[in-house]
Amino acid sequence: DVDVRVQERGRQQVQFSGGGLGVGGSFVGVQYSTNNLLGRGESLTFDLQTGDRTKQFSFGFTEPYVLDRPVSAGFQLFYQDSRYVDGVSGNPDETLFTRRTVGGSLAVSAPLTYLFPRSAAARFARLGLTYTYRTSSVDDPAETIDVDQTGTVALSYQQARVVQSTITPTFVYSTLDGGLDPTRGQH
Repeated sequence: DVDVRVQERGRQQVQFSGGGLGVGGSFVGVQYSTNNLLGRGESLTFDLQTGDRTKQFSFGFTEPYVLDRPVSAGFQLFYQDSRYVDGVSGNPDETLFTRRTVGGSLAVSAPLTYLFPRSAAARFARLGLTYTYRTSSVDDPAETIDVDQTGTVALSYQQARVVQSTITPTFVYSTLDGGLDPTRGQH
């Protein structure tokens, strides 16, 4: 018998982005993700993007084995601020409104064998549940005016805080014979 100590290297990615979009304007961004944070198997994601019309941020963390069981749990936080402009009036810098979204989600999943320990098919399946909470609002600029034939008419895109709360169940069935390079099975 031979005992070998192995430490898996972290699988990390760093990406830089930039460009221009018709609606979003020009932007730059950085994304970071790892599937093996500190050699413990946790995943961490970070995304930051900023530009002349949009700002976006998200941060997430997932623990694959909670309390040394194959139960995974994680969270994600996000923020987005988008400024919409009037491309029809000929002034592309005239702001029509700004939309802000802030929120987060919690997710948990476990093997189906926790509910059906004697089922042969249950060992290939996972159940999950994700709860997402987000708030959105639309704000007018200091002045938004539309001129018609009778004079000046003020337009308002203002929308009070809208709260969205969702629960999403998931079911995954996989008989793949490997996670990295499978040779047979279904997913």
